[in-house]
Amino acid sequence: MSVYTEPEEAIRRAVLSILRQTFTDFELILVNDNPESEETRNILKNLSTEDSRIRVITNEKNSGLGYALNVAAKEARADLVARMDTEDVSDPDRLEKQVAYMRAHADVDLLFTQWIDVDEEGEETHRLPTKKDVRNIKKTFFTKSLLMHPTLVARTEVLRHNPYPEMARPEDIVLWLRLMRAGHTFDILEEPLYRYCADRIDIHKRHAKTKAGSRNLLPHLAREMRHYWYNIYFWLYFFRTIGEYLASRNRFIFKVVYTSAIRLWKRVFGA
Repeated sequence: MSVYTEPEEAIRRAVLSILRQTFTDFELILVNDNPESEETRNILKNLSTEDSRIRVITNEKNSGLGYALNVAAKEARADLVARMDTEDVSDPDRLEKQVAYMRAHADVDLLFTQWIDVDEEGEETHRLPTKKDVRNIKKTFFTKSLLMHPTLVARTEVLRHNPYPEMARPEDIVLWLRLMRAGHTFDILEEPLYRYCADRIDIHKRHAKTKAGSRNLLPHLAREMRHYWYNIYFWLYFFRTIGEYLASRNRFIFKVVYTSAIRLWKRVFGA
């Protein structure tokens, strides 16, 4: 888990959801990507004294999520690594179920779960992509919310040999594109074992996230064209990203069109 400027309450809630797992044989690597903050250092130091399974690694400077996750993968001592985001919550049996599945299915490289979105009002939306969706990943990756990054459990060597791009968001999408065409096997547990606390994303934050994400993603999609030129769903996703980039240039236009556009997309392709 990478920590930047999240509040102590959120960090502690996320960490405790891992420490209270029914599967207990793990180390929790917390990467401090905010080394200049004394407050962040103290939060992580206090947490590390509470449980011997916690190991804190401090970057020399703020280097972004991709860099932090690469550091953690290199330092990991197990053959499996799991992701966790600050501000979210893992169900108590999440790791037990994912580890057991990975042990039983040696052919699976990356395993995700279904999840629950929790909005700013506390309303819950169950996000339930299926194994059928993942088997048809060269379509559904581009058309649905399929792979929730922080639900990932992966084989450590896969991430060491295929490090995250050290870029601003969306480093996960760029990595999945690379791993898909390299033939790595994706799978999903059809249980919502993770709570994504989307209450932290209001329309203003959504605008900023979309603006940065679409700008950063477009050059990578352009480079991937030669690998996915035959895939109509890739092109739909590519033009959707262009639309997000153009709409996000103006906050008012984004606010007007974003929700309607997303609803239309989901009506055509599913949630």
